[in-house]
Amino acid sequence: MYEIELNETNREKLARAFENVKRVDTGIDCAVEGRMGKAYVDNPENPTVYKIELFPFSYFAGDGSGPAADEVLRNLKPHSILLAPASDWAVTALKIHGDNLIQFPRYSFSSSSLSTAHLDRLLEENSFRDKISRLGLEAVRKFMTDPEGFADIALFESPEDFIKRGAAFGVIENDRLKGIAYSSLVNSRAVEVSIYIVKKNRRLGMATALGCALLKYCLKNNLHPNWDAANLESCRLAEKLGYTATETYDAYYLKPSD
Repeated sequence: MYEIELNETNREKLARAFENVKRVDTGIDCAVEGRMGKAYVDNPENPTVYKIELFPFSYFAGDGSGPAADEVLRNLKPHSILLAPASDWAVTALKIHGDNLIQFPRYSFSSSSLSTAHLDRLLEENSFRDKISRLGLEAVRKFMTDPEGFADIALFESPEDFIKRGAAFGVIENDRLKGIAYSSLVNSRAVEVSIYIVKKNRRLGMATALGCALLKYCLKNNLHPNWDAANLESCRLAEKLGYTATETYDAYYLKPSD
């Protein structure tokens, strides 16, 4: 596979190739816009398969049953996640990786039912309302660039790039980040919502408060806050915040070989 530059010509090709590929998060559009991620083809002059990678997430277009698809799938990195691959890609991936490729459900939501008034009501009743702050550059450098940390901005060029294009809201106590809601992916129209709470601070309402803060920011700035849930706890929080469940779909995780 050949990595292609995300210039205007190649982005037009990507847009055509992925035009009918199922969108479950903002990843494909981030690459098509040239804002985040990497893109690969099997043949720079006459491609038959395409891969967009925003590790760990991978997205595929083209003929998923041919030799080129076989090659790209054999060379997937461990810990890769295949989001809603078309059936031919899923069949080929399972044939190659067998039990190392773990199928699991993810859950899609619509943001059309979100309401600033509803988010305000949730915040009024929340004990963390006055403990939330938007993270500036110093805090982003401190809390979001640690490889062992739980807020990952590796797909941004730098902390400065994150500050320019993204947003993060956190609860900081005793110089420690207790929880965060942030835009893990961004494009011109949308962000991917990510929320993480330190384990001992869960089930206290912090995730709700932080989610409200980030969603209010998105609504104010006319950004679609995409919510793609990996577990039922995330589903329950999404519905509490005002999202509407739309579908369950299959994703695949490639575990390292034993």
